[in-house]
Amino acid sequence: MDPFLGKMLRGVLLLLLSLSALRGGLSKDAWTCRKDYARPCAEGWHQVNASQECVAPLSYRGPCPRFLQMESKATQKRLLEGECRISWPCLDQCERNYSLQCPEQWAPEDEKTCRPLAIYEGTCLPPHDFSKMTDPQKKIWSNKCETDWPCMVRHASLCAAWGMPLCGSPPSTLSSACFSPISKASCKKDYSRGCPQVIPGWMSLRG
Repeated sequence: MDPFLGKMLRGVLLLLLSLSALRGGLSKDAWTCRKDYARPCAEGWHQVNASQECVAPLSYRGPCPRFLQMESKATQKRLLEGECRISWPCLDQCERNYSLQCPEQWAPEDEKTCRPLAIYEGTCLPPHDFSKMTDPQKKIWSNKCETDWPCMVRHASLCAAWGMPLCGSPPSTLSSACFSPISKASCKKDYSRGCPQVIPGWMSLRG
């Protein structure tokens, strides 16, 4: 089967399962956030000791058995959500950097358009231009298409913590009391001195 056609069929199947789950009583919130599919078991379910099974809470009244085999892939867990009327918990929320051109698991195709990478498992496959979308519109699109923009990282506190007055953050970071956009754009950069390496783009500055 053609890979593109396979992804399209998978998207249709997931949409039908989600509508079925909503009619079956699954809460709306279960489909309006990015899920933490890294967790082995659904919300309220628990791993049975060192086994490869998850056990349901006593309150579970869905159509599936109380013991379910663990699934490793996010696509399999999404199918279980629809079939079993269960839900994986939402990922921890953070302030998103909607100023970036593309969401996670997407890459720039040109100056405006983004395309999904091979690792993207969502259903929104065609390339997309996000340049005219507002932040709320990007959030709605993220929830529908199962990805998000990267978290905003505030570097001002890190600058003070490192105690380096000549330490500049990357131009893509938030403006702060530590550095303004003008100073970051016009400063001289020197990569030979030590600055925080845990965050890409930090550099020392010398006059």
